[in-house]
Amino acid sequence: MLGRRVLRPALALGLALALTSCSRGETARPTDERAPSSAAFERAPEPTTPAVEPPSEASPSSPTEERADPPSPPPDDGWVLALLEAHPKKFGRLLEDPARWRLQILVTEIIPPEGASRRERQRQRAAEGWTLTEHGYRVDVEYVYPASAIKTFASVAALKKLASLRAQGRPVDLDTPMALCAEASERCGRVHDSSNLDGGHITLGHEIRKMQLVSNNEAFNRLYDFVGHRELNELIWGLGLSGIRVHHRMYDDPDPEGWRRTPRIELRPRGAEAVVIPARRSDLELPPTPTPGLKIGVAYLDQDKQRVDEPLDFSQKNWVSLRVFHALALSLARPELPGAVELGIEEKHRAFLLQAMTEDPLASKNPVYTSPKKSGLRYHTMIQGIMRALPLERIRYVGKAGRAFGFHLDNAYIEDRKTGRAMVVSAAIYANSDGVLNDDRYGYDPVTRPFLKDLGEVLARAVLLAETP
Repeated sequence: MLGRRVLRPALALGLALALTSCSRGETARPTDERAPSSAAFERAPEPTTPAVEPPSEASPSSPTEERADPPSPPPDDGWVLALLEAHPKKFGRLLEDPARWRLQILVTEIIPPEGASRRERQRQRAAEGWTLTEHGYRVDVEYVYPASAIKTFASVAALKKLASLRAQGRPVDLDTPMALCAEASERCGRVHDSSNLDGGHITLGHEIRKMQLVSNNEAFNRLYDFVGHRELNELIWGLGLSGIRVHHRMYDDPDPEGWRRTPRIELRPRGAEAVVIPARRSDLELPPTPTPGLKIGVAYLDQDKQRVDEPLDFSQKNWVSLRVFHALALSLARPELPGAVELGIEEKHRAFLLQAMTEDPLASKNPVYTSPKKSGLRYHTMIQGIMRALPLERIRYVGKAGRAFGFHLDNAYIEDRKTGRAMVVSAAIYANSDGVLNDDRYGYDPVTRPFLKDLGEVLARAVLLAETP
């Protein structure tokens, strides 16, 4: 019988709050969706509204050099490994040398009260009677680049900042028009987004939808600028999730000084004065990334496409602990369960974010996507394997994947709508046969996509259908 470790409420919450870690910057060309800009700037009068006060320089929740090392992850319980070993044709090559593939998997089974009907489960939605069991395999034993999977943290941070502004009495919300100012300009430009069919403005809500639906990089960068470098890190640390370091935007200027600077932002509520967030320069020094394996590969291509024959150093690149990814997925989808953390966002905003993380882009009415390449099956790789076990209409899938530098991650809450059985799955793998970074020649098609699909299938059968391997 496969081993398991049941999470009691106090233990689960303790694990979520104990998460720690760090990272930095993104140079060159990680993958993830490139979305052409549809914005055009127009000149507008300079508002006279006082700027929003920047946060204080000190943050009691900030990780320090003394606290940089995370607690040792619990030992693998053997459940995931036994499941993978039961399917040697799917996973045998990876299990021969998991360190080569930087293979990491974390699964939490979520089982409803025995005998509860669907209506009772929906009405109950409380911690009583639910069983959570956690299984790990090589969790956080080496560095994994988070790629676009990190974008959901930007959504949460932006929603937390919005909640703070609303608590101050500012009449702003997800649909408030937003203007970004050119760094050298004394005046702000009104920014139009033709993809927003509701008024044609850039808004926080529309940027969140674009980013979560199709992994739009420009949307992430706008949220990064809205929240700020220091504030983005500190807002997430303040949740007790210290295992994250956000150093840079997507496809950003390679100069670290540019990562710290964010432009003036204006939220322009209709019929009210603009809310001004001033241009900022972050002085936050992020602690070192507390994981081994930060120098990756044998060579890389620099910004000029010139080969440099040494490993690429990821110590100044973004990083998220697999456990922090896991806690975020659980906290968004099932905040009532043990192990979830209070995110500090309004309930209607949480529902808005969940919708953007669940909806098939081709079903979106704003923005509208018509290319088959924008199908949700592209952005939720594991679901293609889950569909081998369950029909699509039975699957509730709330997630955000990422793919860059040869790393491929998925982080999702997955539920069988019929039975109520569910799981949180956080998985990462790396495939780069020639060891060269930034050459866009990675092993996504032969290795990482098949792995995530196969993982989705075997977990769906083991957890959602309760089949024995």
